Amino acid sequence: MLFRQQFDDVQKVLTSEQTKFSEECSKLQHETHEKWMEVKRLTRELDGARKECEGLRRQYVVLLEILFLMDVCLELVNMETVNVHLKRKQCINQ
Repeated sequence: MLFRQQFDDVQKVLTSEQTKFSEECSKLQHETHEKWMEVKRLTRELDGARKECEGLRRQYVVLLEILFLMDVCLELVNMETVNVHLKRKQCINQ
């Protein structure tokens, strides 16, 4: 009879521990899934930010090229203005 009682006690402890283990596994699986979902969301956000950054970088390069061309144009206009003034001076001095 004592053996049977001990066996039943061990069986109850084992069943209880198995239940706790299953609950803990389920909880950890849920947490893992939630973290995986968060990583996927953050990865999508990062990809979007990278694409936006690349677009802004391209716009920046285009703006730099435009500014450079405007500077060249202004330089040409200034040179032409100087030439016109010099020609006028030459005409006046002749």
